Amino acid sequence: MIKVILLFLFLLNCHAYAQELTPLRNTHSHNDYYQTNPLFDALDNGICSIEADIFLLDNELYVTHEKEEINKKNTLKKLYLEPLNEILKDKKGKYKNLFPLKLLIDIKSEAWFCIIN
Repeated sequence: MIKVILLFLFLLNCHAYAQELTPLRNTHSHNDYYQTNPLFDALDNGICSIEADIFLLDNELYVTHEKEEINKKNTLKKLYLEPLNEILKDKKGKYKNLFPLKLLIDIKSEAWFCIIN
């Protein structure tokens, strides 16, 4: 029984190792924030370039394609900056070997006047 369990654990470990993603260097997630899980859907599929459109409203940067579509929950900080910061701090997690990534910011308003803290 012990041998069966050890074999199962070995095969499980091999399967997890084989599941490491190959970066798709020539791919781009256009308007990534329309995905179910912005940022993470792209990372989980090996996408190396992600785009977020931003609008400045009330001194906050919101991720959206149109000003009329602004959702107060979808800030640049919440959807991209904080998760990326956590990924960089976590040396043992799922994204410990994160491939080179480009986060493209498409400024849709006078957002360049905003200072991000």
